[in-house]
Amino acid sequence: MEIKYPDQRSCLEAMGRLLAENVPGDWTWIRSTGEVAGALTIVESVFQPSKKGAQPEPFVIEDGETDAELGSCFQQLAHLLSTDKVGVFKKCHFHLQADGKYRADYEY
Repeated sequence: MEIKYPDQRSCLEAMGRLLAENVPGDWTWIRSTGEVAGALTIVESVFQPSKKGAQPEPFVIEDGETDAELGSCFQQLAHLLSTDKVGVFKKCHFHLQADGKYRADYEY
């Protein structure tokens, strides 16, 4: 695995950029969950359309290279945050607001 991001912040910011640039419409928030299982990463993403009364909608990044980069971000983040005590996380829940604020929650 190529290490592209040197720290947690740069990795999370890259994830936010990739998601924001590829969401299929106007949105108020995006939630993306990456499940890390060895060398495999499963990513599921949902966004809240900004249209009043709209329900959250799942989406996938159509461009294969960009989708692979998002999966790589989850993998790199798992390794950046791993410790001998807890190992790598099993899931990361990444939340991005339209104003650019983000947070990540981890399941070990």
